[in-house]
Amino acid sequence: MRNAGVAALLSVECVGFYSEKNCNLLGKFVAITLDRITALFGKRSFPALGVDLGASSVRLVGLNKDFSGALSVNACLSERLQSGWVVSGNIENFKEVADAMNRLVVKSSARTKDIVMALPTAAVVTRRVKVPRDLAAEDFQAQVEAEVGQYLPWSIEEASIDYHLVASASDLPEVEVLVAAARRDMVEERASL
Repeated sequence: MRNAGVAALLSVECVGFYSEKNCNLLGKFVAITLDRITALFGKRSFPALGVDLGASSVRLVGLNKDFSGALSVNACLSERLQSGWVVSGNIENFKEVADAMNRLVVKSSARTKDIVMALPTAAVVTRRVKVPRDLAAEDFQAQVEAEVGQYLPWSIEEASIDYHLVASASDLPEVEVLVAAARRDMVEERASL
């Protein structure tokens, strides 16, 4: 099942470091990642918050665009998490992690609820698949799901899937599609934080 907005959740790579000194670097990394998401999956609105949830802390970067279109960091915050709250990318203590994220959002003084968040790399399946070019929209989506379904360690009904057409020559009978999939319950859990 294609899930709107899953692309942003599935496409951000985690940043494994944080300090006041590298806050600007972290902000630039998130900005570059957001630009890549925009190029792949459509228009991104700003301001935006980028969140990285790790085993020991949750990190937040606030980004804004000025009138020239340049991105700037307007918040860079981190809060430590107690051991065991997040284990191997799985949230074990949902309430405490959600409270920590809410505290960071409040501290950031953000005027947006547009948040880009990562999933652990091990929780995401990405593949490039080929699909016949001339299919109707609903048939195209069904074919993409069937193609990626063979690579999933869970059933297609349990998956959140998003895809993007990769540029291909118009004279070829097939198009290449970049597909990202994750377990629906993990995506919904992160989205509900």
